[in-house]
Amino acid sequence: MEMMREVKQLIFLLVLFALVGFGIIGANEMGWIPKEQDIPHPPGVLKVLVNPKGSEIFLNGSPLEHDETELPAGEYQIDVIQPGYNAKTIHVSMEEGKTTVITATLVKRSNHKYLGFVAAGVLVFFTFVPVFAIYNLERKL
Repeated sequence: MEMMREVKQLIFLLVLFALVGFGIIGANEMGWIPKEQDIPHPPGVLKVLVNPKGSEIFLNGSPLEHDETELPAGEYQIDVIQPGYNAKTIHVSMEEGKTTVITATLVKRSNHKYLGFVAAGVLVFFTFVPVFAIYNLERKL
């Protein structure tokens, strides 16, 4: 008799678990349980601080109107340009619900376009002139 009671309890529990399981599956199919894509994800906030002020900011190639914007989670490219300065590119990974602050300090372009060539020429001159002078001096002796 005791064994029969345990078997009945086991069957009851199995039926109960099956009904609960089918109930959850049914509720999911009926849309009563929200799916992952239905749950709203809060956007992240991107703040871009630039120096010099007034630099143009581009987000994935499009101009950014404000230095602070809300973005969904993902990967982005920030370009900062200003005439007379070297442009800067920054890659940023945004997370939902978090604020990301980026600082972009641009470096002023050198006005000496040919400074590298002049330096190389001076280096060549001071390297080879003494060699030629010594060579000519040895030939005369």
